Amino acid sequence: MAFTGYAFVLFFFGIVLPARWLLPSRATSTVLLVASVVFYLSWGWKLAILLAALTLFTYGAGHLLRTRKEGRKAILTGSIVVILGTLATFKYAAFFASFVPGLHVAQLPLPLGISFYVFEMVSYVVDVYRGDRGAKSLPEFALYVSYFPHLIAGPIVRASELMPQLREEKRFDSARVSEGMFIMLTGFVKKMVIADNLSIFADAVFKKPETYNSIELAVGVVAYTGQIFCDFSGYTDIARGGSQMLGFDLPENFDYPYLSKSITEFWRRWHMTLSRWLRDYLYIPLGGNRGSELATYRNLFITMTLGGLWHGARITFVIWGAYHGILLALHKLFSGATRSEGWKKAREHVAYKAFALMSTLVLVMIGWVFFRAQTFGDAIAIFKRIYVARPEASWKPSAVLDTTGWYLAALVALHVAGASKLGLESQRVLPAAARGVMWAGMVLVLYWFATTSPTFIYFYF
Repeated sequence: MAFTGYAFVLFFFGIVLPARWLLPSRATSTVLLVASVVFYLSWGWKLAILLAALTLFTYGAGHLLRTRKEGRKAILTGSIVVILGTLATFKYAAFFASFVPGLHVAQLPLPLGISFYVFEMVSYVVDVYRGDRGAKSLPEFALYVSYFPHLIAGPIVRASELMPQLREEKRFDSARVSEGMFIMLTGFVKKMVIADNLSIFADAVFKKPETYNSIELAVGVVAYTGQIFCDFSGYTDIARGGSQMLGFDLPENFDYPYLSKSITEFWRRWHMTLSRWLRDYLYIPLGGNRGSELATYRNLFITMTLGGLWHGARITFVIWGAYHGILLALHKLFSGATRSEGWKKAREHVAYKAFALMSTLVLVMIGWVFFRAQTFGDAIAIFKRIYVARPEASWKPSAVLDTTGWYLAALVALHVAGASKLGLESQRVLPAAARGVMWAGMVLVLYWFATTSPTFIYFYF
């Protein structure tokens, strides 16, 4: 039951939303927990067994950490080993076994959303160990983990962000519901209109790069750059908007990252909940920037490399993560060497900002080639054809390329509108209820123009 499917929009959410607000407030947690279980069961009952087992285990570990005075470190270590070990078994066992001569391990089916809810479980036990109150009951913890808007592909939510909201008694607010509908609409547009159409050309280029010339390959890389942003941030918008309509705020995950003027700024704007998780539960425990400069660069490299591996059991993900780790270290080195007043003034010039923005975007797109390519050889082949090969003299833009250009222009317009704070603010002249009806109607209209909606990209991670 994907967010963009009729079953979710017209039936599932169309029942859960009124039930949440029409039933007594004391029934809210029960309604949402049942809805979340039904939502996950729609993908297969076997997946729910693993989620339930890990939920019970993590809640028990948190209870021990909260009530025991001795052996807490051993409990924390053991629980993290079990939780991450489960992820490693399903996601990485076959990958690492491939590096051992003569050893063959079958690849297990990857449980949907495991990469996200495992990270939330790790953050939970660590936060309880550090003094967080944790869940008051197993149902409360189960709802935190399985809450359907963020269950499959994030954002990665901490218990301290969601649980206090679940305990509050909330009243229906038409303005917040209307705003949530607008956020959902933005997500549907990103996914169904822009991402899915960009994927047509991007997927074709990465599937058979040898059949395209350098210009087509370059456009294909740009198309994937737009696709992955609109696909993932579109999912997040639908999740955040739907959750807001239900009365609960989820953290933002994207802040128009392609407007970044450095790779460090990019990671403050891209998949922000993952960046924050890696910082707080990996980078800082490794030592962060508390040691020498060399140690800081090492910590950045390790953090980003493991962050790349988190995305999938493929060497190209590891290379992508390591690539960004190197870029972050180089930018930190550059920032330290350019602290003079002259450099500060230079950074204020329009030309410098434009160059910084474009160069950052190019560096990010280079990384996306490794991220999207199935093998390292495919990535190198794409780079060679882009930078070495020349297009045929008779080459002319195709209809597919023309169409791709329009959707890339829409992506640019989205960033400009976001940076200019356009959107909901421009529609506040209408009553909240009228706005909500208008946004809902526009969501339904999208189905008339959308292509066949493929699975969200991050479902595979």
